[in-house]
Amino acid sequence: MEKRGVSPLISAIMYLIISIIVVGIILNTAVPFLANLNDVTSVNKSQDLMVQLNQTISDVASEGTNSARSITLSIRDSTVTVDGDKELVYLEKKTGADIIASRFRKDIDARFIASESRASAYKTVFNGRDAIVLENDRWKATLLELDKNNLSTDQIIQEIVFKPQDKTLQASVDFYLDDLQNDSDKNVTTTIVREGYLLPRAEAIASIQGETYDYNVHFVLESGADFLRVYATGVDFQ
Repeated sequence: MEKRGVSPLISAIMYLIISIIVVGIILNTAVPFLANLNDVTSVNKSQDLMVQLNQTISDVASEGTNSARSITLSIRDSTVTVDGDKELVYLEKKTGADIIASRFRKDIDARFIASESRASAYKTVFNGRDAIVLENDRWKATLLELDKNNLSTDQIIQEIVFKPQDKTLQASVDFYLDDLQNDSDKNVTTTIVREGYLLPRAEAIASIQGETYDYNVHFVLESGADFLRVYATGVDFQ
């Protein structure tokens, strides 16, 4: 009789344990899935909102002076920024799911969708000379904008600033191959790979022509990065 009484009790405990495990599996798989689905839906709605806003702006611009529109935007868990200096209107939203790959940007007509894209590459004037700026939230590098200018390569980078402390690094950066640092001044041309704001990475290329060799130096400052990456390609000894 005692064995008969214990057996149903053990069975009930086993069923309870199995039920708890099943519920745990469902919660661990279904809840993240639903959260991801909610993030995807929210991002899609945000894109639709920006399409509507872009169309309204285009309509007003095409109608000329004194044209106006009133538009209502329903925004949840997002931030809309209007940057008149950069001529940008952008919506920022944080998601729990990795909906878009990090440091990714896709342009669609007059709008774009991006992730981890807070770098900038633009032209300016520095100490009276044309210059290129590569910038993210932490660093700002200023390079001379050159067109086959004859100069020493240690003059390409004019300034590097650590923005959180507004501190300029007191150093010069030179580029040379092996023991050819004493080669004569080079013809240098610098170009921006992609000019604009809210980019995954800011990049410029210096094309260097020396007496004995040619090569390219890439300057890359990625969004969120804490360093300026510099590397050479296309080395051609003459």
